[in-house]
Amino acid sequence: MPGYRYDVFLSCARTGPSREWTVNHFRDLLGRGLAKLIEEPKIVLSDEGALRDARLLVPIWSPPYFTSPGCLSEWESMRLRERLSGRRLICPVRFSGEGLAGHDLRRWNRPHPSFRQTPRYDSLADEVGKLALALADLLPQVPRWRAWPSAHPRPPAQPPPSLPQL
Repeated sequence: MPGYRYDVFLSCARTGPSREWTVNHFRDLLGRGLAKLIEEPKIVLSDEGALRDARLLVPIWSPPYFTSPGCLSEWESMRLRERLSGRRLICPVRFSGEGLAGHDLRRWNRPHPSFRQTPRYDSLADEVGKLALALADLLPQVPRWRAWPSAHPRPPAQPPPSLPQL
């Protein structure tokens, strides 16, 4: 019988600092925060096909996120699901960049594993715990599973490279 397999889908750029940060720090901290609030939270990271089986989307926003076809497809697909269901299903995290909304974690955007050994790591855990509370509040409101449609937007056109003046 079809149904949701994951509570949270983490969507981030496929390479670079935001991906490393998500793998090295955020995913584990979010899992620990959610485990205090719900039984056996299931979190998946940008895995093809898994978005349709996830209740909520947490996009890790950075400038590369908005030029990645995969990220844009995940985000737009969940936005479409929000429109169809009338429910809030996206809780963005701001990893880097200006002018972006979302849970602002830029102060802690240190991807290297050694960041775990710093005093600031505990404050990151506290902030991620606040996000876990918000997610736990949203989970009971998620609509029943169905074969949700996917969106496949085109990324914004890149400006042409500057040519040297001769």
